[in-house]
Amino acid sequence: MPDPIATLARLEAQTMPSPSARTDTVLQLNVGGKAFWVSHGLLSKQKGSLLARIAAKNMGSWSAEVDGCPFIERDPDLFEYILSWLRLGRLRSSPLLSDGGTLKAEAQFYGLHDLAQALS
Repeated sequence: MPDPIATLARLEAQTMPSPSARTDTVLQLNVGGKAFWVSHGLLSKQKGSLLARIAAKNMGSWSAEVDGCPFIERDPDLFEYILSWLRLGRLRSSPLLSDGGTLKAEAQFYGLHDLAQALS
């Protein structure tokens, strides 16, 4: 079984945000009833992911919104770990890493295949 921490470290260089990701348009998302403000650049980092499609407003048949903001019926606490990984290329230390299945399921839902593979 691959070490998830070592695998995540190797992915760090691939997922570091570009300088423009800090200064571009900010979008509001509602994840499980909690508001998140996230840059367009950060959401767009993983091409083909659900978050990139939301940023591109190319959500296909998925278009749930609350007050004009994309709504995702998922756990907001886990979404914080997803954002952390997108921002830093690594995960914060967490008991969720020992149960990689929970966070892996979230990564798969969002289409973040590199993260899901690292948690395998």
